Amino acid sequence: MALDDPVSRYLPEFSGGAKRSVTVRHLLTHTSGLAAGMAVSGNTPEERLRQVIRAPLRARPGQRVIYSDLGPVVLWAAAERAATEPLEALLRSRVFEPLGMASTRFRPPLPCSACAPTAPTIRGRVHDPIASRLGGVTGNAGLFSTATDVGRFAAMLAGGGELGGVRVLREETVREFIRRQPGADTRALGWDTRNPRGRGAAGARSSPRAFGHTGFTGTSLWIDSERGTWTVLLTNRTYQPQGRNRIQALRRVVHDHVAEAADGVTAPRPRGD
Repeated sequence: MALDDPVSRYLPEFSGGAKRSVTVRHLLTHTSGLAAGMAVSGNTPEERLRQVIRAPLRARPGQRVIYSDLGPVVLWAAAERAATEPLEALLRSRVFEPLGMASTRFRPPLPCSACAPTAPTIRGRVHDPIASRLGGVTGNAGLFSTATDVGRFAAMLAGGGELGGVRVLREETVREFIRRQPGADTRALGWDTRNPRGRGAAGARSSPRAFGHTGFTGTSLWIDSERGTWTVLLTNRTYQPQGRNRIQALRRVVHDHVAEAADGVTAPRPRGD
């Protein structure tokens, strides 16, 4: 898949109006114009996926950043057409198994006593409503893992696409995907980058070359290319949905402490809770 190919080249049913101008790059940078989310209905996961693919744009492609859960769903569907095999199997054979990520998978066997509950009645099942309605295997949510496994994935990226003599990605691919994109604010390709004003998840002390991503249930992965460090934070902050959402502030504190530790600086104790 070429970054500036129209998505409709791989997914012809993603069509109508300005959709013909939406590219793979637009989906990766959340500049496609798709809405942030939607209520998904239908009798089967296949019907629900078709509904997402038919969803109208809310803005013209490339006009502004709208963080969209629909974009990764569409991109996953298009990539499966390009791969001519389920992406779940491709990821297992091309990424998870070569990196020794033995605990990473979609749809873990139930009951899953090792899975952290993300709500009193949700344990080992995807919490995200869109991914859940699509069967739990899609581009915006649903992957279960451990800090050790995600750390190995991070080490591969920090190593330019290679870990322990196993190359998963070309070095130039990694460089391209972590580069901030024009007209996409802090967004790189599939990743976010450090906000220069200290907002977001990266913190104030991460280097300008830091990149990462966060997850709704309280997860995050941030890599500081300049320092050669990475931070994996896996929490189940959604277990108390009525509580105050302090996870973004917590991420900043953790990432600042990691940066200070890497630089040999004694970090001050955080105030409050």
